[in-house]
Amino acid sequence: SLFGKGFLRSFDETVQHWSRKRELAADAFSTQVGGNLPAATALLRSAVLQGLVEEALAHNRNAPPQQREGVLAMVRRLVDERGLPDPREHLEDHQAHPLDSHPPLRARLQALGISITPELIVRARDTRPTRLLAELGLEAA
Repeated sequence: SLFGKGFLRSFDETVQHWSRKRELAADAFSTQVGGNLPAATALLRSAVLQGLVEEALAHNRNAPPQQREGVLAMVRRLVDERGLPDPREHLEDHQAHPLDSHPPLRARLQALGISITPELIVRARDTRPTRLLAELGLEAA
């Protein structure tokens, strides 16, 4: 019915609105925990790593068992082989989700008051190893 379609469209728009608000609030909270620069770096790294994570997941899903490797290990290998792409290519990307629409990366950075500087890009593309995963208990020290 026309009423039902109108209601669902309005409901979807409301869900998207509040989802964007929650995402921006989560980003703002992350700056309180780690600071603006680390939060911005994390957003940029997430954007550029998404494709590599998807590639690793697809590989492990489709490869014979003897050719599979852990997702984290494969992502690390791919980063070692390819480096990290320029995050500026992802500034208008939205996170894919069937029910909501996250703000584009550029809007998320702007909401944090972060300018996209050459220094920020260099920081986001830095592939030197860190101890963060070990500190979070996600891998052996």
